Amino acid sequence: MPRDIPIGNGSLLIAFDQNYCLRDIYYPYAGKENHSGGNKFRFGIWTDNVLSWINKDDWKLNIEYAEESLMTHVTALHDKLELILHCNDLVDYKENIFIKKIQVKNLSSRQRDIRVFFITISAFLNRLPVIQPTMILTKRR
Repeated sequence: MPRDIPIGNGSLLIAFDQNYCLRDIYYPYAGKENHSGGNKFRFGIWTDNVLSWINKDDWKLNIEYAEESLMTHVTALHDKLELILHCNDLVDYKENIFIKKIQVKNLSSRQRDIRVFFITISAFLNRLPVIQPTMILTKRR
């Protein structure tokens, strides 16, 4: 099934659907074996006791590539939560590494806790050679 925004380096291919859910992970042969089984890898934002999964129904999504690159540039706006996300995804051209950067901007005038959640339900994950989720959070004022 065609996906909205694929990124890859020839041996690692990552593809996202129209809701900006990661749907396909092909390794080591792009297009041969989908390690995600087509299942959704979701991410969501929690703030003010509300959890909202990123999708085109609840968020205003602009999904495209960064200019002259194979890196995604995704903007997600949620009016009710008063949040905007700027996301970039890339696969290193030399090493088989997938990197996701998420910049969260609080549009509210008050300070609040904002948490990012990642989830998948997939029996195929145990077939990946290495899964090392790493998150670096920075807080700017």
